[in-house]
Amino acid sequence: MDGLKEGEEVVTAPYSLISKILKDGMKVEKVSIEELYKTDEK
Repeated sequence: MDGLKEGEEVVTAPYSLISKILKDGMKVEKVSIEELYKTDEK
């Protein structure tokens, strides 16, 4: 059977990360969109 298995999720953004850095099978950490684009500015 092809496709996603139960519990799997799809990385959809940011495009530059998907197209240039991620490779099939790499493990990633899920974070909220706010956390992804958070800056260290105070």
